[in-house]
Amino acid sequence: MSCVVGRHVEYMFWKFDFRMSTIHGPQLYDIRFKNERIAYELSIQEIAVFYSGFKPNDILAHFLDSIALIGLQSKVLFPSVDCPDDATLIGSSFHIGGVSSYELTTSFCLFELNTGMPFRRHHSYWFSDGRFYEGMESVVLVLRTIPTIGNYDYIIDFIFYPNGALEVKVTSTGYVRALFYTKGDEKYTFKLHDHFGAPIHHHLFHIKADLDIKGTSNRFATLDINTEQIENQFSDVPNEKIIQFKFNTSVKETEKDAAYRFNFDAPKYLVMYNKQIKDKYGNVKSYRILNKGMTYQLLPVGYGNEPIASWARYQMAVTKYNESERTSSSIYGSLDIKQPVVDFQKYIDNNDSILDEDLVAWITMGQYHIPHTEDLPVTTSPGMDNSCLFLPYNYFAEDAAISSKNAVRVEPIQKSRRGSAVTVQRYGVKRESNCLPNDHNYDDLIKQYPKWIIDN
Repeated sequence: MSCVVGRHVEYMFWKFDFRMSTIHGPQLYDIRFKNERIAYELSIQEIAVFYSGFKPNDILAHFLDSIALIGLQSKVLFPSVDCPDDATLIGSSFHIGGVSSYELTTSFCLFELNTGMPFRRHHSYWFSDGRFYEGMESVVLVLRTIPTIGNYDYIIDFIFYPNGALEVKVTSTGYVRALFYTKGDEKYTFKLHDHFGAPIHHHLFHIKADLDIKGTSNRFATLDINTEQIENQFSDVPNEKIIQFKFNTSVKETEKDAAYRFNFDAPKYLVMYNKQIKDKYGNVKSYRILNKGMTYQLLPVGYGNEPIASWARYQMAVTKYNESERTSSSIYGSLDIKQPVVDFQKYIDNNDSILDEDLVAWITMGQYHIPHTEDLPVTTSPGMDNSCLFLPYNYFAEDAAISSKNAVRVEPIQKSRRGSAVTVQRYGVKRESNCLPNDHNYDDLIKQYPKWIIDN
């Protein structure tokens, strides 16, 4: 289980601190695994929605949600629905005008989760392969908050895996933004009900990941996957060729080089590392950044409201840490379109060297949403999730969770004979004991303390 002291969490090999920014929302600091810092900061920077439509109310509806103070909108987590019954509920406090305070009683929850997916498994049933089964439960730690920005709710999860992997996931729910359906709306919405539609829109999420991989002297590189044509020396056909995959490492030297736009014709891995720290085989100890929520900003650069979210031009950008570049967006971003107070594009245009520097990865996730009848009355969460993972890559000599006691191994006593009795090894974990959370009648508690849910 986890240990929580104030805003400091320790769980298995993980340690981190967290807070709620009034403007930007959840922020994690000093994230460590096995006492080594993986990230100085991991935080949400902006949540944005760009609408389109036939009527002015939809054409002009481009929202940067920080103007609504994302942290202040993370008001309520309902036990047993928003979080498991045994979750630890944590509040947040804010200063208003430097004199008064504002408190939210349940803005975060922290819980262990068995994902129901094997963390690893292998069933070896051939005599030649040793005949055994080995598998491990996938139990993770989740820190969750759910801001409600107008009509949409965003479930934000920071997920900690037992092997040193870390995931940020954002899932949209809530209700769609409605319009009165008339002629001209058919290009932007389906007719969802009598006189009712909901326009196409683009959800965008921006994440800051100030990674410190084996220190603050880091490099960013891509492992570029391509093909080669070589002679097939194993063929009986003279001069026959074979095409196969290969990869090469491309180290990015400047911020412009590191502004990444995804291209299916040029697949690649994105890795960050300290070139001085290698394993005994000469591999640099790295972390891979895997964006599984990639999206593409269709609006032309500089057109209309596009400059207020110039970070959305890139699936990821890497910049040198700079005190004057601490956030990628601003509470005033929606109010000054042509000259945003925080212009993320300038972070790249100054084109600092990023060789052996303290580096920050800026990651864009999102998806286009064409509302449909099943979005009524409320958009459900399946298919509305976007995630980014930070994965150890040649960082450890083996899977860092290999010693976990959540594993099980089954093998025959006599490996060379069918029908042999088997041993079941659970590494000291007793299956006959159950750890059940205390029963809570949350409905009665909420009636007694309505501030939990309603009066924030």
